[in-house]
Amino acid sequence: MFISVNAAETKAVGERLAEKIQTGDVLALVGDLGAGKTQFVKGLAKGLGSTAVVTSPTFTLVHEYQGSRLPIYHFDFYRIESLAALRAIGFDEIVFGDGVSVIEWADRFADAIPSRARWIKFEIVVRRSASNPFLNEIARLRLVHPARYDRAGQRRRNFERD
Repeated sequence: MFISVNAAETKAVGERLAEKIQTGDVLALVGDLGAGKTQFVKGLAKGLGSTAVVTSPTFTLVHEYQGSRLPIYHFDFYRIESLAALRAIGFDEIVFGDGVSVIEWADRFADAIPSRARWIKFEIVVRRSASNPFLNEIARLRLVHPARYDRAGQRRRNFERD
């Protein structure tokens, strides 16, 4: 688990993970609005060598970033209404293609995500501390262990807490 207190730290996690990314990898991102999914993708793209401006593909559904060591296919399932609509944008061809696929809101169509995917759960955690009585929002990123979490990033009941 990684705890980030700002967007720069979240980007840095993505940048570090990029060192391990290979052709055909799929990253399935889940988490609330504003939890840092797009910031993470910005870091991942930078770590792969892309100079593209990374934005959320909420309305375009998928962005393709070239110019890095691997093509990056950045999906956003938030506005996709059906599995048929997902297939209409070429999801199957892309996700089994020549690059890395990064999918925001992957839990909306968890059954469409390949079993080889790495699920990363983003959470917003509110903390109080003695030194700062005001609430602080921080993002917590968790690369979920496939045996402990189901395909939507939810903890399986037969495992104890990390």
